[in-house]
Amino acid sequence: MAFLKTGNPTVAEEIAQDTMLSFYQKRGTPFLNPLGYVNMILKNKVIDYYRKVATQVFVEDIDTLQNQINARNPETELIAKEQDWLLSEAIEQLPKKCGEVFKLRRIEDLSNKEVAIKLGLSVNTVEQHMRRAIRLLSRMGLLLLVYWLV
Repeated sequence: MAFLKTGNPTVAEEIAQDTMLSFYQKRGTPFLNPLGYVNMILKNKVIDYYRKVATQVFVEDIDTLQNQINARNPETELIAKEQDWLLSEAIEQLPKKCGEVFKLRRIEDLSNKEVAIKLGLSVNTVEQHMRRAIRLLSRMGLLLLVYWLV
């Protein structure tokens, strides 16, 4: 039955073994229909197998798309450099502390608490600086760029 459902003898053998192991682990349980129980276990093992395969295919597709997106060619290199320059110019226009907090949070990827300790501020103040930075950058039309790059 496992072979009919998967078409792969190796996978079918593994599923059959897992099925029998699951059934054996329930050996003390009385069953009204032991064959029906084994078929249910087998069906669930086959479904689990296909879920696993589908997840692997999905992850591979995402990796392929990510590699295509990240593929660098002269045009994308130029665009990336221009975006980096625009972002750094915009951050330089932020108020001093606000810019420092933003750089530490988004570029160095520190937590609010780590930024607060590093700059000697409270966590609440760090959060307020971040809200202000995001608001100011969005007014400059660079909010999407900030989230895209960082």
